[in-house]
Amino acid sequence: MLQCLYVLLLFTMSNRVGRSHPVVTKFFAQLRQSHGSSMPIGAAGYCWGGKHVVMLAQKDSGVKVNGYALPLVDAGFAGHPAWLEVPGDLEKLKRPTAFALAEKDTSLPMEEAVKIKIVVEALPEGARGEARIYENCGHGFCSRADYLHKESEIAQKVDEAERQCVDWFDRHFRK
Repeated sequence: MLQCLYVLLLFTMSNRVGRSHPVVTKFFAQLRQSHGSSMPIGAAGYCWGGKHVVMLAQKDSGVKVNGYALPLVDAGFAGHPAWLEVPGDLEKLKRPTAFALAEKDTSLPMEEAVKIKIVVEALPEGARGEARIYENCGHGFCSRADYLHKESEIAQKVDEAERQCVDWFDRHFRK
């Protein structure tokens, strides 16, 4: 048990948002510079990656390409996000972002999930997002399911969240 806590502590310290976000930002800036405005860029993040997606989607522009200021991402998706400041992080969104939230998430209480849904669905047109709350699911459900029991309710919810993500990007990038 102590070894598990030690590893978790090391992971958390090494990957905290203040330390990892500059790496994430640099990656998306290089991606945007190499592809310019010729293709849309989306970001999907789960757990602490959801916080990074939200931070990327808060920026109006992140890099200049051919003299134009372009956003680092055009749309985002966050599955069972952690470490969000609700509603503060969401009110700053500039790019449309979708959320797959868990009803029984230990990292994001149900009251905050409901607030996320209200805030992102009320944002102005260019930033408006969507939020879906998946019943009977806990933190991590988007990326962890027991597929030995494919008929299980949680496995079905994982598939629904995956479909939500794919549909979200299809709607924003199919032009």
